[in-house]
Amino acid sequence: MGPKRTAAANQVGRDVSASIPAEADGVFGLATGLGDRLDLELAQIWPRAVVHLGVRSNDAHTLYAVAIARSLLAAYPEADAGVVLPAIMLHDIGWSAVPPAEVLEAIAPGGGRPELVLLHEKEGARLAEGILAAVGVPDERAAQIVEIIDGHDSRREASLSRTRSSRMRTRRGGSPRTGWTR
Repeated sequence: MGPKRTAAANQVGRDVSASIPAEADGVFGLATGLGDRLDLELAQIWPRAVVHLGVRSNDAHTLYAVAIARSLLAAYPEADAGVVLPAIMLHDIGWSAVPPAEVLEAIAPGGGRPELVLLHEKEGARLAEGILAAVGVPDERAAQIVEIIDGHDSRREASLSRTRSSRMRTRRGGSPRTGWTR
């Protein structure tokens, strides 16, 4: 495990880096303990994802989210770690498509700029498709992961359509891997 990435400053101008441990076993590590295949997949996904996570310290946010998801998987054994963990790891890569000066506007209290939130979801889904294909994630599971990413901040209710992934076909303007339009 390497050192965590730290922000040079935060939005309130306070340096809190002294209170954050540089290393935290079991929090930032990518090993799941859930199987060699998944550990290898996540180890291949992370370097492809982290290049898109430089906005808003999303690299640290993502690693915290992965750690929380790993804990929740123990409480929900019916959940598929092979879908949940890659989806969490890739969920915010689309912020890299939003101009950095506009990111905080997008998530501002009182409504922000929902079109930018949607842009990050759509671009995140598009980028995730390429990453998942490069890593060799099977199409059906990749479609489930992409479905979670596409709408993760704007969807009113969590849902994963098992039938949606089985209807993979190309639609006008859609992706050949999922058939969804962007």
